Amino acid sequence: MPAFWLSLILILVPLPGLPELPQGTEIRVVSPNLRTIYRVWEVRGPRLVLRARPLPLPEGHPVRLIIRVGRRVQVYEGVTTADDLWIFVERNQVSFREVLRKIYGLELPEERDEPETHPRDRGRP
Repeated sequence: MPAFWLSLILILVPLPGLPELPQGTEIRVVSPNLRTIYRVWEVRGPRLVLRARPLPLPEGHPVRLIIRVGRRVQVYEGVTTADDLWIFVERNQVSFREVLRKIYGLELPEERDEPETHPRDRGRP
């Protein structure tokens, strides 16, 4: 039961080292060996937008969540579920979707959403 309460508390505080996710923050979900990039999102204002066409996430597999804020990079270990990513924070698992929603005020885009292009990428073939 104490683990449940600790997990609940962890959902209510920012991720260690990330008090905020400002405009331009990049979030990637990658394989443990870093060879496969499943998702790339970018924080744009109050939205989290896809930067590249997503690859299917294998359910129940370990992944790494890489969050880049400016020059700082935070890496979290996690595991995928059917519709979420559970990351390990201080030896507990927390829902990445819930942390984004409740702490940072962001929603994960729907899987069927098309990637948006960044203004600096427009006009490129």
